[in-house]
Amino acid sequence: MDYRLTNVKALWPKIDRAYKFDPTPTEHRPKGGSVECDATDPDGVYEMHVVMTDQQGKDLANTMRKAWKEDEKVNKKPFPYTDIEQIVPFNEDNTGRIAKLKKKTYQDAKSKPRQYMKDGSKAADDFQLTTNSTIHVMLKIYPWSFAGKTGVQLRPEGVMVVELAEREQQEQSNPFNDLVEA
Repeated sequence: MDYRLTNVKALWPKIDRAYKFDPTPTEHRPKGGSVECDATDPDGVYEMHVVMTDQQGKDLANTMRKAWKEDEKVNKKPFPYTDIEQIVPFNEDNTGRIAKLKKKTYQDAKSKPRQYMKDGSKAADDFQLTTNSTIHVMLKIYPWSFAGKTGVQLRPEGVMVVELAEREQQEQSNPFNDLVEA
């Protein structure tokens, strides 16, 4: 089922190219983390989080329930979530609800979500959406059941930039500030 969210905030978007999780610790990723990969990699995914209003979160949760009931493969099973907090919880500062959007590449180089600019033009292939940008997002609500587990996945299909946020530079303080001579 297709669904559109409008005027939501993008968080940690990784839709410019495929990424996969690499558990190998590095200086910048002590617990491992996402690394770029080719779209034909079997573990490749596109993912991002979006922050929406409470009402948008409730509407999305209700549409997910509806998609579950209408899907013949899963509708005989109980809906896998008991309350809205499991579906779209409040974000850390309680300013909105957050949802994770994730789309596997399925080794298809053409699986990348489409990106558009505010004027409707297609974004450049190497365009990188930034955190805190205001966007519209088209997603596919996909109920699933596999190996005894069930869920509803939100797959990003397309994004339109409404307001692009500036890229935040990770500033690190000088560890030698106490040694600086005035």
